[in-house]
Amino acid sequence: MQAPTRIARCGMLCMLIAGRLCAAPIESSFIYQGQLKDGGMPANGNYDMRFSLYDAASSGVLAAGPLVFDGGPGNAAAVSVGNGLFSVELEFEDSFDGNAVWLHVDVRPHGTGSYTPLTPRQPLTPVPFALYALDGPGGAGPWTVAGANIHNTNAANVGIGTNNPAAPLHVMGDIRTDGDFGIAAYNPNDPTSVAALGWFNDVARIRIGGNGVGASAGLDIQKTGDRSLMRIYDSGDVWFRGGLDVTGNVGANGVDGVFARHPAGLEAAVHLSWYDDTARIRIGGNDYPAYNGLDIQAVGNRSLMRITNAGDVGIGTSDPANRLSVVGSANISSRLGVGLSNPLAPLHVGGGGDVSPSGGGAIVVGGTDLTNVAIDSNEIMARNNGATSTLFLNAEGGDVVFGGAIDINYQTVSSSSGVAACPANTKVIGGGCHISGDAEVRESYPASNAWHCAAGDQSGFVILTAYAICASVK
Repeated sequence: MQAPTRIARCGMLCMLIAGRLCAAPIESSFIYQGQLKDGGMPANGNYDMRFSLYDAASSGVLAAGPLVFDGGPGNAAAVSVGNGLFSVELEFEDSFDGNAVWLHVDVRPHGTGSYTPLTPRQPLTPVPFALYALDGPGGAGPWTVAGANIHNTNAANVGIGTNNPAAPLHVMGDIRTDGDFGIAAYNPNDPTSVAALGWFNDVARIRIGGNGVGASAGLDIQKTGDRSLMRIYDSGDVWFRGGLDVTGNVGANGVDGVFARHPAGLEAAVHLSWYDDTARIRIGGNDYPAYNGLDIQAVGNRSLMRITNAGDVGIGTSDPANRLSVVGSANISSRLGVGLSNPLAPLHVGGGGDVSPSGGGAIVVGGTDLTNVAIDSNEIMARNNGATSTLFLNAEGGDVVFGGAIDINYQTVSSSSGVAACPANTKVIGGGCHISGDAEVRESYPASNAWHCAAGDQSGFVILTAYAICASVK
């Protein structure tokens, strides 16, 4: 028997359209039919065949196969040829990616001899369904190949999981992407700017990238009508429309920290932040609300504390008339306790230590160099750098009224010389004279921090004693 010399095709990819393709989805396998001659005559009998795909008409690189039809283990049965005609179903699975391939066939009588390659290789051309899927009737279909790319050219929408797409790409179900950018939206005005939803270093992120227009404009979270609900600026500042309800901690770094802008969009905002290692609450901006001060309120919009732009502080009032105005009421929230958790008056100061020349006191008025007046629970003391100082009460005039006993550390001294002098650091505040014998007191008066006495005409032995009342006053 002569070796086969050629193979002829009656339709290179003759798809069995009748019945099969109309009733089921299109498969990747195809029917290959041909004519085999042996010694110039139509062949009859069983033949072993091998089918392979190559990327060139000759030589080239094996792209898929071989599919072996010889009845061996794991292989299809040998091909039956009758009057030179045969038909086989070939399945190369995922070998068709849009690149051209050629079918290479080797043949031999079943179980004998070596394989003979049939030449030339046959190019695989598109079948009607493939033509329509790629290019549509007349070359105006929904998909076009451009090099290694394929793109949609139709004017309508593409649906995945839906037969009624409402957008250029409508996916019914989840979308998965792998990579740093994940899902990326490029600025239509400048494609060098992009907003991306993805992962980076095991951290989920929403990222604004690129250097083009909009890359430094920040991220805006909006509601209907293009109204901003939240804006994250390129500087790291965050702006909210309305309140912020947070369970947990809010951290903000920067000069502005956490801030609330005026709801009318004016250049006025209140900031909670750090500045020069100092925590601060700051009113900023140039519009008029920025000059109205800071109000700390309770329920019902009642002012607990108001700090005006001039620096006045009101406690229990929203209209302080002095540097510190404390207005009391029956409501305990109008009271200020310093060092106390339960103040009993509009301003109640507790705590602190006993007053001494070097420190102490619950209330201190004056400079930080201890030149001040300090008050504790039962003392008022003037101090001067660790030493006592003079305490003046109504030094410019007016009465000083005491409602009870006054301890002025007084003492009584006497002298039979007629002059009773008070000790140093005390002052005479009263005195008197006593005379024994036949005489009378003619003079009794204070002078030179002493009490002076003088007797009149004397007859006999006379003893004149002067008494001075001295006190620690000036």
